[in-house]
Amino acid sequence: MKKMIFLFIGVAMVLHGISMLPSASAFMIHKTDVFSNSLTKALIQCDVKEETESETTKTAITVENNSTIKVYLRVRLVTYWEDSKEVAVGLPISMPEFDISGDWIKDEDEYTYYYKYPVDPNGETTNLLAAGDTIVLNVDDEEYNGVTYVYNQVVEVIAEAIQAEGTTDTGNVPAVVDAWGVTLTGDVITGVN
Repeated sequence: MKKMIFLFIGVAMVLHGISMLPSASAFMIHKTDVFSNSLTKALIQCDVKEETESETTKTAITVENNSTIKVYLRVRLVTYWEDSKEVAVGLPISMPEFDISGDWIKDEDEYTYYYKYPVDPNGETTNLLAAGDTIVLNVDDEEYNGVTYVYNQVVEVIAEAIQAEGTTDTGNVPAVVDAWGVTLTGDVITGVN
């Protein structure tokens, strides 16, 4: 009789265990609702816009912020001669003289100009050139063995952008100060180091 009771208790325990399997498996595979917390990487890019009066006169240089975030902008001017086939030639040349707008700061060591203010996405700088000023490009010719070669001066404008907000990994230094070596007063560039 004792064997029968133990057998009965054993069978009851097995049946009880089997009946608990759906509940246990449901508990073990229960999932919480999925929530998405996606991050979007910032896109930083800019475009130079130039206005000309003629082939040899630039009247305006501005830079548009095509980024997804607010940025600081700067431009570098590079000048060189091109021959009649638009091939750069290695003749000596100097940058044309011009005055800049009060919204820009010139780096005295180079032809690099910093726009003082951060520019919102889809925003644009003011004209680099002072009101009424222009950049007049030179045209030169040289005769060699009875052939006249004509050279046109090119002033290429290269724009750069850097995020206006955020700091470097090395400390609480604004990214623009660390990367470009400028002085910030509030959010305005007031000097170039």
